[in-house]
Amino acid sequence: LKQNLEHPGSYFSFQSKAEITVGDGDLLLGRPGGELMEVRGKIYDYYVESASQSISGDSAYHSTFLSPARRSCEDNVLQDSSFTLFPQDSELCYKDSRSPLSPVGLLPQSSGRQGHGLSRKESISQIVENSDLQIPFMEARASTPVNSEFDSRTDSSEDMPQDSIGTFELEGLKCKLDLGNCLQALSLARKYKRKDLQQAAFKVMSDNYFQVLRDPELYGRLKADERDQIQRLRMKGRRYLIVADMDPQETSSMLYYYDDYKDTWHPLSSIPKEVISKGCAMCTMDNYLFIAVGCNGLERDLKPSKNVFCYNPVTGIWKEISPMNEARPHCKLVALQGYLYAIGGECLYTVERYDPRMDRWTFVAPLPNDTFAVAHKATACNGQLFVSGGTLRYSLLRYNPKTNSWKESLIVGTKERATEMVAIRNFIYRFDVNSSLGISVYRYHAMARLWYECCSKRLPCCAAFQCATIDDVIYCVNRQFTMRFLADEVSPAFVADDLKVLPMAKGVLFPFVLVLPEKGTLQTPV
Repeated sequence: LKQNLEHPGSYFSFQSKAEITVGDGDLLLGRPGGELMEVRGKIYDYYVESASQSISGDSAYHSTFLSPARRSCEDNVLQDSSFTLFPQDSELCYKDSRSPLSPVGLLPQSSGRQGHGLSRKESISQIVENSDLQIPFMEARASTPVNSEFDSRTDSSEDMPQDSIGTFELEGLKCKLDLGNCLQALSLARKYKRKDLQQAAFKVMSDNYFQVLRDPELYGRLKADERDQIQRLRMKGRRYLIVADMDPQETSSMLYYYDDYKDTWHPLSSIPKEVISKGCAMCTMDNYLFIAVGCNGLERDLKPSKNVFCYNPVTGIWKEISPMNEARPHCKLVALQGYLYAIGGECLYTVERYDPRMDRWTFVAPLPNDTFAVAHKATACNGQLFVSGGTLRYSLLRYNPKTNSWKESLIVGTKERATEMVAIRNFIYRFDVNSSLGISVYRYHAMARLWYECCSKRLPCCAAFQCATIDDVIYCVNRQFTMRFLADEVSPAFVADDLKVLPMAKGVLFPFVLVLPEKGTLQTPV
């Protein structure tokens, strides 16, 4: 506390406090050739608080206060402040919890460095190196800086410039986003028009989309366009052909992805042993992989299972979701309009629908006439489900979710078994296999309801295969070949059958498509 000599009776004081937390942090850096290198680094958390006060009867003097500012980033360094720290009498005074506040002169710095003063950056470095100068933490600070303390500062501190909030508070918040604070961060991003903070909050919610979907406090407070943007962000990126090599006889099975630029296969993730089963079913929805477990156990003691698992390729996390009401070995799993449908199964004609928001399975209309859809094929097209093949060789079943009803129509084709059925735009493509002649491809227009043969391929000793679609290309995959079929509206045809097969495959191959994060992308907090 110093006396102003020009105005007797007037006093002013300055106070500054800095807290620094240093923690270990691991970084992934990309190297030439696409390799990743792990580098050990440090994460610095800064908390700087400055306050000034003047006491005078003169109306020319007013009290001022600068609120605390917080900043947190990886390996970041504070910029030089507009204040210079001057040691008094060649000694740097500090606040100790056992002694009263010692005066620390903090004077404005107009231009350049004056005298032998220290910048804030230098003074903080001095504090870090000298334990005697460090201020004991008065309270533990949460990892999420959005709390009532932050809100009170931003709302009640009218003297605090908006730019300083954006520079310190919001930057620090962007580095600490998780599902616990992303909604508050989104609110602040709207208030201060920070697009970078808004996109960062959307990224966290998109990476953990189903958790957001199941949280009414979070999802219910999002605007409709924000919900759409989060969902679109999840599907943004390069799509890959993925294959699950499911071998119940082995203790380990794997997911592999195909790089069509280099015609190479690469491992993606191991499949948990609880998921490995015989007669399982798979499909993708909102860039998640869902696997309905078929039968677990040894060959002589197989037990049907109701369990369903979910894999998030963005975070690499496997999770078990709510089990089905009935065990369904050899069922078909199809995604339609934000729901999963488990259709039929061994000696079953019932159908269940999974709601990801409620994490619950409920029965819908069963297959008509107590039809046992064993070894059948199913797909979704134009907002409806289509089921054929197996015991339904001569008919095509169509399910309308709006009316919760099934309708049956005749099917055109050979008496050979259908190995796969997929949909692209308004067309359904059915692949029939003849062990001696090869493959016949039939196409069905879902609007015109017309079947006709569109392509054939001679392939002696052709084994059954399964398909996955990327844009207009249908990938046909088994352990003997990987082929591409171009689903052109005018002249559909096989365009490549010399693609590399999965060399390490041992079990049944289930192909599907997922958007994978780029190499080096760090997992967002949950």
